[in-house]
Amino acid sequence: MTKNNPLFVDSTKLPGDLVPCHVELLKVCLRDGESVSIHLVNHEGRLIQKPLQAQEMEEGCYEARLHLNHQTQVYYQFVIEDENNNILFKSQVYCERAQYALTEQWEPSEEDQKLPVIDSNSPVSTKPTSPSGWQRERPPSYRELMEKWGF
Repeated sequence: MTKNNPLFVDSTKLPGDLVPCHVELLKVCLRDGESVSIHLVNHEGRLIQKPLQAQEMEEGCYEARLHLNHQTQVYYQFVIEDENNNILFKSQVYCERAQYALTEQWEPSEEDQKLPVIDSNSPVSTKPTSPSGWQRERPPSYRELMEKWGF
């Protein structure tokens, strides 16, 4: 699976609607007794831990399905554990907007990064932001567009 087009936002879904998310981790080599999982903190601060399953068609590829709130900010990290649930390796912490697919390549992190703790009582914006980080509250009116373009 390839990454989604960052310019495409599903206009049929509103930010915050639940969407199925396909998580895929590539280039993983596990030994006997080891497992890989995703640890994800959603926009409400809830920690979700889900084991990834080996993909039959492609060696070294592991996947899982989650339901996330569309276009809300999530933090996630991949973890390799032994059969006693002792953490052996962690990836870096990724920060993305929830979408239909999250695909990463396995790279263990040298630093011991922890997932952020999000206060669920604090207001969290579920509005998608543009690449520049600017948020628009409402679309411009015809008058504003005409003034902007000089008509």
